[in-house]
Amino acid sequence: MDTGCFRFKIGEFECVAVSDGALNYPPESFFANVPLECVEEALRERNLPSAQIRTPYTCLFIDTGEHRVMADAGAGELGAHAADVFPGLDHSTSVTGLLPENLRSAGIGHLQR
Repeated sequence: MDTGCFRFKIGEFECVAVSDGALNYPPESFFANVPLECVEEALRERNLPSAQIRTPYTCLFIDTGEHRVMADAGAGELGAHAADVFPGLDHSTSVTGLLPENLRSAGIGHLQR
């Protein structure tokens, strides 16, 4: 079963990369200093959609043995508002807010603030 996470170690630290989903952005959001035609051509050459770029939100949970640290808090409900933020894109795959569920699926309990 896909839990939306990837576990790995750095030394003694237990790390878990946890998905909060992904959002579709217009290419010009990332490549403002390059002509849009060049960006679209480069994406097509790599068999990627040229009208939008799907960007995952991946957060990092670290257990040092003494501390439990969440680096990044994800995108929250941004996906629900994606069409308002970036109109004209296909947002059928813009889904965020998966972090709490994926943390639970990964066996990571309540985090203190």
